Amino acid sequence: RLQPTTTNGDKLQKKMDRLKSLWPPTHAYKEVRTSQSDDDERQSEGSEENLREQIATLEGNVWCLRVSLLITVVTLMLVTVFAVFDRVTSVRDAHKCGHIGSDHSGFVPPEIGEPGRWTIFDKSSPYYIEEDTFYDLNKTKMVVKKLKSLHNSSNVLVNDNWADWHKPDGTVAKLPAYYSTVSYRQTYIIRSFHQMHCLISITEEYGHRVHNVSSQWAPQHVAHCLNTIREAIMCLADASPMTYVNGFAVGHVTDDQKFMCRDWSALRKWANDPVRGVRYKNLAPEGAKHDNYTEIIPFPKLSPDEEIGLA
Repeated sequence: RLQPTTTNGDKLQKKMDRLKSLWPPTHAYKEVRTSQSDDDERQSEGSEENLREQIATLEGNVWCLRVSLLITVVTLMLVTVFAVFDRVTSVRDAHKCGHIGSDHSGFVPPEIGEPGRWTIFDKSSPYYIEEDTFYDLNKTKMVVKKLKSLHNSSNVLVNDNWADWHKPDGTVAKLPAYYSTVSYRQTYIIRSFHQMHCLISITEEYGHRVHNVSSQWAPQHVAHCLNTIREAIMCLADASPMTYVNGFAVGHVTDDQKFMCRDWSALRKWANDPVRGVRYKNLAPEGAKHDNYTEIIPFPKLSPDEEIGLA
């Protein structure tokens, strides 16, 4: 009977199996990469991780940029809103307070006499005083009579629309009115109209005194009127430069030059409106030393010059 033959390889395998059975069990070990493909896969995974980190960083930067841009836009909008609000407030206050010569209390509307315009004062003005006015007393009286007819009244009715009184101590109260001579209605005097009255009074007084004749005005009143004109000059503080434009010492330094002025005619026209206007007539006979004015009731029809504010 034939026995199976055993090769040297079989014998070696049996010995290895016997040794393995005698060897204690060991922990599993991670697979060790031994090929180039394993290294490439690991590098690929690292590149993807770096890319994800870069994308996350970029997204964070973009978010920060968006937030910064939003903050900038909101800030600019707020600055614009506040600037517009400040401008509107300034314009509103300017309209309320107006410029020098306007009524800051609003009794006379702020648009009356505004805006300023380039104005020339020459012989075309009805208030112009000719240079030969004082050569003759009769000429003086004629000029004064004309001026008084142009400037009939400095008063306007209050109509329960009270102005502000800025007191010397800095406090503000309602400006009290005084009463007209006949109707006993409450009135105010417009400052520039009173200044015109003073100019006419000084013209009358000087025209008489230069001919050694006394006028109806007491020295105290003349001094008051001079101070009134001085106050107007100092209050305006007109900084407009002037010169002789027709040759040195030819004419006057005010000749042929326009100046920025408020609109006198607009203010006079506003005051002439019958709703607030007051008119007087002189009851003194011709040649009387003193005027004797009384209020005209009802309010008379306006002349063409009064309708446009020239008188």
